[in-house]
Amino acid sequence: PELVFEAKRRGMPFLFTAHDAWLVSEEYRLLRPDLTPLEPTDTGAMARVLLGRKLLDRLIPDTDHQGLATPADLSEEGRSLLAEVLDGDPSAAGFSDDELEALLRRAEAGREARLRAVGAMDLLISPTRFLAGVLEGGGVSAPLVVEACGIDSAQFEGCVGPESGADGPLRIAYLGGISKHKGLDDLLEALDGLYGATLHIHGGSSDRAYTDRCRERAEELGAEWFGPFVNEDLPKILSEIDVVV
Repeated sequence: PELVFEAKRRGMPFLFTAHDAWLVSEEYRLLRPDLTPLEPTDTGAMARVLLGRKLLDRLIPDTDHQGLATPADLSEEGRSLLAEVLDGDPSAAGFSDDELEALLRRAEAGREARLRAVGAMDLLISPTRFLAGVLEGGGVSAPLVVEACGIDSAQFEGCVGPESGADGPLRIAYLGGISKHKGLDDLLEALDGLYGATLHIHGGSSDRAYTDRCRERAEELGAEWFGPFVNEDLPKILSEIDVVV
């Protein structure tokens, strides 16, 4: 936030492109640790999210959980403790009222500082109307326009399109970060029992436990796991599939 005010002090216009909800919530994905929605203006819920992350550090310490947990990540007791932290009595998980109060002050101060900085911006740019609505609903008051990011298509010049035969399977691809909130595990379950389709998975993640679990399930279902890719790989990847999820 200080950068915005320094620019204004020097008489410089300040434009900012938002790519997520961080301006209105410290939890930029607007998800609680149990993958349920988080209201960006609810700092009390945000404080419990921060407390929930501390609990996950204790329950699953050997993985980069990224602040999220699926039911498969936790024992029944762990799921119960997380529910208490998020919606009940955090003391059941060993947290004090003082800890929750400190995190509430942090959530309130952080949100206030970000919104104050946003209010001083000359223009805020959102790549989608959906995100623009989230930001406005979250309290953003700066002038806001929607401007799509666009795609540099130069690398795709001369790229040959896919050639699925009428009798061949529909080739579906997942591309990108393998994180819980993106739902690769749900896609894999949707693939189970789906005939006439194959799944290609291109991506990686620092959340090794979740990634390994998805990879094991992919192998069970016969999906093809290609792992991380770089931008230069895209023409070849896209030439070998029919649908991107």
